[in-house]
Amino acid sequence: MTALVLCTPSIKEKVGIVPYYNCGMALPSRSYWRLRTVLGRVLGCLQGVTSCCGWIGPCPGVDFDPPLHEGSLPRHVRVKARRIAMTEHISYSDDNIFVSTTYAHSDALDIQPDEEFG
Repeated sequence: MTALVLCTPSIKEKVGIVPYYNCGMALPSRSYWRLRTVLGRVLGCLQGVTSCCGWIGPCPGVDFDPPLHEGSLPRHVRVKARRIAMTEHISYSDDNIFVSTTYAHSDALDIQPDEEFG
């Protein structure tokens, strides 16, 4: 993506080189995301979205809250998310019966004080 940005003078002047490896690129009407980011994995299943060299796109455009002033796109976007701990997985076999259990509860999945329920 950096090579494409640097080869496009209109974008190069506004955004330059990406500050973080996992940043996405938001253009006025569409966006592009690293395949291994949360948004890349979620938006990758949309119709018309393709993957190339670890990037997916074109994805829907980005709406910022609060809104940015006119002409502030394109820009690099970095999404921060809290880490979720892996769940414990137990498997065992008894008399030709295979049982697999996954504990779905983790403290990281609990609603945080600053989050809304619903």
